[in-house]
Amino acid sequence: MRDVEIPPANLGVMAHRDRRDVPPNGLAEAENWIYQDGDFQVRPGYNAFGDNPASRVMGYIQYRHRNGALRTVKGTAVGWRKYDPETNAWTNITGTALTSSPAQQQVFRVFQKATETWLLGCGEADTPKKWDGLTATYVEMAGNPPKARCMAINANRVIFGNLKSGGTISPVAVDVSLNGNFDGGYGSEQVELLADTPGDIIAMAERGNLLTTIYKSDAIYNAIAVDAADPFVFPLAHALDEKSGPCSTLAVVKISDGMDAYLGNDGAPRLYDGAGRPSEFSPAAARWIKDNANFSTLVRAFGFYDPLLKQLFFVFAEQNKNNPNLAAIIDPRSGTFHPYRWDTLRFSAGIKLNASTGLTIGELVGTIEDQELTFGEYEELEPRVILGEVGGQSYKDSATDDNGVAITTFWESGLHNL
Repeated sequence: MRDVEIPPANLGVMAHRDRRDVPPNGLAEAENWIYQDGDFQVRPGYNAFGDNPASRVMGYIQYRHRNGALRTVKGTAVGWRKYDPETNAWTNITGTALTSSPAQQQVFRVFQKATETWLLGCGEADTPKKWDGLTATYVEMAGNPPKARCMAINANRVIFGNLKSGGTISPVAVDVSLNGNFDGGYGSEQVELLADTPGDIIAMAERGNLLTTIYKSDAIYNAIAVDAADPFVFPLAHALDEKSGPCSTLAVVKISDGMDAYLGNDGAPRLYDGAGRPSEFSPAAARWIKDNANFSTLVRAFGFYDPLLKQLFFVFAEQNKNNPNLAAIIDPRSGTFHPYRWDTLRFSAGIKLNASTGLTIGELVGTIEDQELTFGEYEELEPRVILGEVGGQSYKDSATDDNGVAITTFWESGLHNL
């Protein structure tokens, strides 16, 4: 008898193969393990990020305000909250209460209007809102903007898609603002029906300053800025199978200016480069998602990208559960895949952002003269994955358990040529 050395599982879970065809450095099955930084390890645990939970988290954004300060905002089912690193709390941005349902995710965009930085937000149930980043209150955008499922900024204009109010109520309609002014032009500047295919508009993704990709459930359109009476043309780029479009608004994820990823209604992750047809890129993840997802609540799924670790997250509910508790972690370069499961936590939105370190002067290494950052910059030293729970609490990936609950794990290596 001799010992057999099992190599590190750097090929991830290969759920699309028979276990007898999976090599020893691949995984036939696993849960809550990740190959990261050259190490095969248990995934991070999640503990509270900020106190004062509100209602169900429906979306996040982090952006740089014109005054140089970092703004971190989450939309909930009933309103917006901003993170205060000094008090480690999510404080209320007052305003008219929102009325989102679990399937009505919120979309944020940042608009530079003259010398002001505005945060804009939309969701299907409520009139779009705006916040100047300084006052205590968000307010409704002016000019009678439509309630809409999604929005984008193109050529200094706002485009709303899948309209729920206004003069044109239609799941295939888009409405355009004035040039340089998100507070006007709706219903008159340009309204179009993207009706070559019958599917709904699901999401939009900017691709540079003059081109926006519009994702429908069964097609991809482009919004191209032009110098004409109508500021945009909306050509059909690709007609898709009715199940291969995005499953939800927040399941479309920007990886770079030239590449998006999304989770399809059929459970397959896809990449889209703005030119060729969307392509499946991780058969292992697709097989696992199709075997485990609750497709009746896939509209609640969401995704985001970690550019530092090159990890794409798609989070969704498993069979017989309504709220997301499973995640497919995928390297979009190779398709390598690892699955996560949360036993007790249930999530509804996520983001990779710079979280406050919480460092005190006494915790700094060396002398004050050794420090190269300002005190304000220490608030941004800790890149973290942030997940919003259905009860309103936010969590960050900086623990060894999940809010006090031990992480359940297992893994089985492949058998081929072992």
